[in-house]
Amino acid sequence: MNESHYGGVRRGVYLHKGDFFMKLKSFMITNALAAAIVCILLVVMPSLLIKALGLPLENGMDLDGQLWGSELILMALICWFTRNISDYRAQRGIVSAFTIANLISLVISIIGVVNHTFNAAGWAAVIA
Repeated sequence: MNESHYGGVRRGVYLHKGDFFMKLKSFMITNALAAAIVCILLVVMPSLLIKALGLPLENGMDLDGQLWGSELILMALICWFTRNISDYRAQRGIVSAFTIANLISLVISIIGVVNHTFNAAGWAAVIA
């Protein structure tokens, strides 16, 4: 990943030199909003999302959902408070960390769908 420091016209995260991917600020705001929405739903109405994924509502599942939601607020806050960061090394580290975490979530979600742990709505977790 490279960042353009020249001219300031297209500053953002680049996968390859010259291939613009997304402005870091847009990436951070998008992640912050998505994490905040899911966080709020999980903290306030965990059983709604758990049922939507086809998971059984067993003892403690609401608490698990709320704990997961409370952890998502960390992601939302990091994204929101670092959306204007200008240090390239910090940008690269943040984007790399989110990419790794999202890839791990993707693998876990795919396993959940393939093993029929999630219902068809589980594909939303894979896509997200």
